[in-house]
Amino acid sequence: MIRIMLVESDKLLCKEYALEIAQDEEFALVAVTGRQSDAINILTEQEVDAVIVNLEVKETSGNYRNNKLWLGAFSA
Repeated sequence: MIRIMLVESDKLLCKEYALEIAQDEEFALVAVTGRQSDAINILTEQEVDAVIVNLEVKETSGNYRNNKLWLGAFSA
């Protein structure tokens, strides 16, 4: 089973992703958050195989470079 975490601030999109993921028994949505700081904490506490990230999550300074560095934390 592939364990997925979703980082998305739009609640409607979260529901849509959850419905799609639930249709395939090979996937499990194990965490959903709208904040990147929460996502990093979740990654230290829970096993996750894949992360779906909205690059427009509004928590950084809005600087693309900051978002790029943040995404690098998930690629390790």
